[in-house]
Amino acid sequence: MKINDSLMLKPKDPKHGTGYINKKDISISENYLFKTNPKLQELINYLQEMSDLLTNLALPIIWITPSGVRVTQKYVEFKSKKVKHSLYKGANPRTIVIHTDKISRRKRMGQWVT
Repeated sequence: MKINDSLMLKPKDPKHGTGYINKKDISISENYLFKTNPKLQELINYLQEMSDLLTNLALPIIWITPSGVRVTQKYVEFKSKKVKHSLYKGANPRTIVIHTDKISRRKRMGQWVT
């Protein structure tokens, strides 16, 4: 995850604190997580490789959470068409977005946090 140096994150709810965190705080937390859980990087690499494989096969990512919720990640491509109204010549053309069944590689790539 790329984080701008000047990025400051504030909790949404005051009961979670009123302080801000910055890139340095996130980096320290991330380093601690990876040092205390060395297998975590292997898991992240595995998930990234699976995402790449499914993207190359043009398949959605589907998984079931421990609570039984089915999650589907399918970034599809959209096509847009400009349409002019045939009855009223003075009307501005409208853009219609059309959903396709093709998976968008561009949107899928980089979705995993590393």
